[in-house]
Amino acid sequence: MQKLSDVLNSQKILPPAPPLMETLTNHLCYITVLLIPLLMTPSTDKAYSDAKLLALHVLGLSIGALTVSFLISGSLKQQLRNRKSVLFFALIIFYFFINVLSTLFSVNFIESFSLLKNLSAYFFIGSWVFFQATDEAFIRRLLSIIAIATGVVAIYGLLQYAGFDFIPLAMVRSPVSTLGNLNFVAQFYLGVLPLVCVALLLATRSLSRYFYLSIVVLSVIHLFLTHSRGGYVGFAVGLILFCVLYIRSRYGSFLSVIRRLVEPINRSRLIIIVSGVIIVFWTFVFLDRGETFRQISTIVYEQQESNRYRLLTWQSTLKMVKDYPLLGVGIGNFRFNFPRYKSSELWQMQDPWGKIRQIRTHNDYLNILAETGIFGFLSFVILVLFVLVNAFKSLSRNSKSPFFILQIAGITAIIATLTQSIFDFNLYNPHSALFFWIAMALVARLSFGNTNYPLTPRQPLICGRFFYPVLCAVLIAVFVINLTSYRYFVSSVYVRKATVSSLYGRNNDALNCYEKARTIFPHNIDCLAGEADLLRRTNQFLPAAAAYKRWLQKEPFMLPIYTRIGYCYVKLKDYNLAYDYFQVGLKLNPQSPVLLNNMANLLLLTKDYSRALKYFRRANKTPNSFSRANRLNFARVLLATGNDKEALNILRQLYHEQPTNPQVMQMLAQCEYRAGNLEQAKELYLRLYLLSPQKLKDKFLKQWQQINKNTKG
Repeated sequence: MQKLSDVLNSQKILPPAPPLMETLTNHLCYITVLLIPLLMTPSTDKAYSDAKLLALHVLGLSIGALTVSFLISGSLKQQLRNRKSVLFFALIIFYFFINVLSTLFSVNFIESFSLLKNLSAYFFIGSWVFFQATDEAFIRRLLSIIAIATGVVAIYGLLQYAGFDFIPLAMVRSPVSTLGNLNFVAQFYLGVLPLVCVALLLATRSLSRYFYLSIVVLSVIHLFLTHSRGGYVGFAVGLILFCVLYIRSRYGSFLSVIRRLVEPINRSRLIIIVSGVIIVFWTFVFLDRGETFRQISTIVYEQQESNRYRLLTWQSTLKMVKDYPLLGVGIGNFRFNFPRYKSSELWQMQDPWGKIRQIRTHNDYLNILAETGIFGFLSFVILVLFVLVNAFKSLSRNSKSPFFILQIAGITAIIATLTQSIFDFNLYNPHSALFFWIAMALVARLSFGNTNYPLTPRQPLICGRFFYPVLCAVLIAVFVINLTSYRYFVSSVYVRKATVSSLYGRNNDALNCYEKARTIFPHNIDCLAGEADLLRRTNQFLPAAAAYKRWLQKEPFMLPIYTRIGYCYVKLKDYNLAYDYFQVGLKLNPQSPVLLNNMANLLLLTKDYSRALKYFRRANKTPNSFSRANRLNFARVLLATGNDKEALNILRQLYHEQPTNPQVMQMLAQCEYRAGNLEQAKELYLRLYLLSPQKLKDKFLKQWQQINKNTKG
């Protein structure tokens, strides 16, 4: 009996691929590149990211399901006959495998799983673009939709800068658009502007050209209004690279290009063009008030605060790399481990109280090295170099190809993004990472050759029999994986409701919302933190301590947890546990003013004055560390340990700041009396007598009379 494979191979016409599935996958890809930059959800605390991540997981993994089904069914087999294509996908799979292995060292596996879903979505979308890269209709539609999304981002950002904001989530006149951060806006433009320029150059109608040109102009203006120095550097590198590659490959030299441009232009037209450029430039300078030039001038200045902050962060990250050199701390787990490695200067500069989470290291290369180790870093570098080296080698060969300009734009987008990645974290944000991997896919496909055949050969091997069963199985797997993303999103909605309720004083409603959020998704750190803090603020110290322990399991090196849980145990009078938590926190940041003062106050409660004095003195060395209450307690400890003169100076300062505070007046009166300043003590007791309630007047009157007798005697 003849085998099925022999029958299929012997036939000239084989079962066609399902065109509906191919069209569906294309449209999912279009929807993804349109929605990821634009989605916002004001109903969640992370209004700019929650919806983007949910859409990325659902759409990206759905595209992945369809792509995997095509691959398994044999529809894309011909696409992988090229050795370079096989090696490209092998490098991607190896890089992903290293990221999976790194999760073995994760402090928070749920965060690693979320980042792995992001990476999977980028790879799946990029894979489909790779297979479709020579389908001109697909590319033109994709570029048009990217241009539309870019135009919406630019127009909304410029309206915000002018003071018109339809969804007021950001600061007034801050052009963050739909991305939530000025650096994120720059990251986005570095990935999409070269592709929009391709849409402009490929446009055949005048109206289309003006449409794309207006988007490019508005986007460039918006990019400069972000004042992102890394964005400026990336844009400059990308612009120079684009011009150099295009001119060298097409014309050979810059001089020949200038001649071609000037010859058809008469003198009057040249004057008009130059005047127009000057007017636009100085109009921008006037509107921007010179801020752009001030930002550019600080790029290489080490002592500039954000530059110094980045350098200190990089130094601390290298300490983490030394402890986890091979596979890192786990993808997405930089934020959970970094507090252990922060230098004292960085603690003081960034946030001595430890309330701010440092999620990334402001350098993608160091971030990859810290989270996935030397294996992950090398696999990423080799993958990028493999694509870029082949791309530069193939430029001269493809100079006559209709896809030549797309290849140059892809190279520009990759290198511009990698340039800003030195100062930022482009590869971890969905609106920039997505377009980076799309550019990688386009450049890889156009560089590897064999671009003469369409996406799916119309002779798939066994597509008709196995395509739909495989598709159903993969879609079910995608649905199960995306349940966590959906549950996290719904949980975030309840966290937002709880936050609003607590702001309006509806604490019971807020606690109910937090409980629902925790039930839906127990790993939501924002929910765990918000619930614990609300319980503490409402003096429910025992359940608050339990809530802080739940938070501590997910984020074991978050400094404020130790401060707040220790405070709860102080209120519960469990001083030993409070002391233990304060000590662990001080190991993370020995200069934490809050923990030093809390430890000193705890020792004051237990009447261990000598040790309390040591912690107060350490706290006193940290800038802006002493509240008035802590200074008053410091004075108490000084008096208890016989440092009357130092206590007297502190109390006099407090009395000058709070002349009606009875505690300050009473302690100062006692201190003045012990120092022999009887007249000052008499005056203070008299004021206490006049300002105190009736039940305390007799006490202060007796003390005044006693001092008065001593004065006369």
